[in-house]
Amino acid sequence: MKKLPALVTATLITGLVISTHSAVASSQLPRETHNDFAKQEDRQPVDSTDFMEFSGLITDVKKDKDFLTLIVENKDKSLEMHFPLSDNVLLFNSDTTEAFDKDQLVKGLTITAYYDKNKPMIMIYPPRTTPEIIVVNGKNRGQVKVSKFNDQYVSLDNELKLNIAEETVLLNKQGDKIKKEKLQGKELIVFYDISTRSIPAQTTPKKIIAWDNRDQLFEQVQEAVGDDYYIKNGMKLLPIKKVAEHLGYKVKWDSKNAKVELGKQNQTIQINIGKEKYSLNRSLRSFEVVPAIINDAPFVSEEILEVLLNNQ
Repeated sequence: MKKLPALVTATLITGLVISTHSAVASSQLPRETHNDFAKQEDRQPVDSTDFMEFSGLITDVKKDKDFLTLIVENKDKSLEMHFPLSDNVLLFNSDTTEAFDKDQLVKGLTITAYYDKNKPMIMIYPPRTTPEIIVVNGKNRGQVKVSKFNDQYVSLDNELKLNIAEETVLLNKQGDKIKKEKLQGKELIVFYDISTRSIPAQTTPKKIIAWDNRDQLFEQVQEAVGDDYYIKNGMKLLPIKKVAEHLGYKVKWDSKNAKVELGKQNQTIQINIGKEKYSLNRSLRSFEVVPAIINDAPFVSEEILEVLLNNQ
């Protein structure tokens, strides 16, 4: 079958799914509610998730040193996607709900990849984008829903209601246990087996992982910094103490030796002002723009935000 350009195919698929879902949902409603449902259909669609998803079969795994790229083809073989994997990608098995080892991603597995719909995508074919989450689809009844939910734990697309039980495992994306109230205002990765046939369907989840919205966090950081930044070599230098503390890090500033240490959960970052190298959990990385002391305070390139936001 001749493969369509990515944008055209995505549009056709999206339109088909929406129209089919609407028809099925409408046919299941009592007759007297059809007019109300039609009115709802005319309303502006709700932004229920920050992710796009793509399901398919891994047809190849390309390795470049320590770098992996998955070649994934959809069910009817009309569209192929390339997914380079970063160190921060979350990998799960839909049946066990447990983390999946990146080295076990092989040709023949069926996966669903979730990627940030607000992230720019290079206009090439096949489409190529870095996923945030990958779910390896098991052979049993494990299902996964990625969505925003309201304060009654109903997904904003009105497809699923969560009845959270004491045995439901609640985690943040670093794998730490959290309380139920920490789920509010976050995108949720929900693992479950069975659900009712109601609208919305109801389920008692096995596990829920709270995913912070990076764009919102970035905006909050920008608001906290305000005009307190400097431009060097075309890049912003940010007051690292103010930024890190805003994101929940403990900050140690050794002015005598011009060193900054940031700590949160299992992450430790050590920065030497005036040097391009910095340490992330003893792994050396480099800044494009060297940190500097300005008005007796340490300022670090905005490159550090990628590291800090990954630990939220």
